[in-house]
Amino acid sequence: MEKIIEVALSFIIDSVMSVVAEITITFLLLAIALILIGAFIIGLKLVSLLLGQNVNGVVIGAVRAVKVKIKNGEIIKKRLNSGSLFPVFEYTLANGIRYQTKGSTGGSHVYKYKTGQTVKLTVWPRESYNDVDDAKSYFVYIFGAILIGAGAYIFYFYITNFASLNIGVFIWLGAIMSIAIRYRDKIAQLIDDYKSNKGRLSEAAAIKRSFDPEGLQPIEYYER
Repeated sequence: MEKIIEVALSFIIDSVMSVVAEITITFLLLAIALILIGAFIIGLKLVSLLLGQNVNGVVIGAVRAVKVKIKNGEIIKKRLNSGSLFPVFEYTLANGIRYQTKGSTGGSHVYKYKTGQTVKLTVWPRESYNDVDDAKSYFVYIFGAILIGAGAYIFYFYITNFASLNIGVFIWLGAIMSIAIRYRDKIAQLIDDYKSNKGRLSEAAAIKRSFDPEGLQPIEYYER
C-alpha cells in the first residue's frame, strides 16, 4: 500500500512539475521573442538611417491602413475603413524622380502633421518600394525599447521565480516536446505558407506600402 501511495505521489509531483516546466518555458520564449523583435525593429531603423537618403518632403495627406495577405499564391488586398492612419509624403530623391509614398509607420502621431507641411525625411530605397519615415520621429525607437523592456522584465521574472526550481532534465525535455507537439500543426503551416509564398513576399510588401489615390485625404479631414 505504501508503495502504491509513493508511486501515486511521485506521478502527481512529476505531472505538476511538468506543467510548471511548460509555464516557465513559455515565459522564457516570450521574453526572448519580445527582446528579439524589439532589437530587430530598432536595428532596421538604424539600417535605414545608414543606407537611406535624407531629403525634404511635403505631407500631402493621410490614408488608412491596408491589409495584405497571400493565400494560395494569390495576393489579397483590403483597404480598412478604420484603424491606423499613415502619412503620405511627396519628395524627390537624388535621381531626380519625384515620389509619393506612404510612411512606414502609422498611428496617432500622424495628427502632429499638417497637410502641406515640410518634413525632413529618411528614405531607404528598397528593391520594389521605398521605406520612408520622419527623420525626427522617435516612435520606432520608443516602441522597440518598450518591447525590449517588457522582454527583459519577463526574463528577470523568470530568473528570480523559476530558474531556481528543482526540475529534472527529463521533465524539461518532456515539457519542450509537449509544447512542440501542441503547436506542430501551426508551425508546419507557417513553414509551408512561407515556402509557397516567398516568391511574392516582396510584391506583397510593395502593395502594402502603396496607397490608393482615392483614399488619400487631408490630415485635417480625419480630425473631425
